[in-house]
Amino acid sequence: MLQRLLVIAMVLVLVVVDWLTFHDIFEPHTVRDYLTLAASILVFAHVAAGFFHRRIAAH
Repeated sequence: MLQRLLVIAMVLVLVVVDWLTFHDIFEPHTVRDYLTLAASILVFAHVAAGFFHRRIAAH
């Protein structure tokens, strides 16, 4: 249960950070902005892979 809460908190924080970084699509972005987005995508992919792995293992 604690792990699930940590994952939810982590995803919410990353969504907020990404929204604050990319809220204006016409603003020029830096390499740091794109690195933040890439890191978020990797974290989301890792969380999704763990979720699907647990669902498959449960069956």
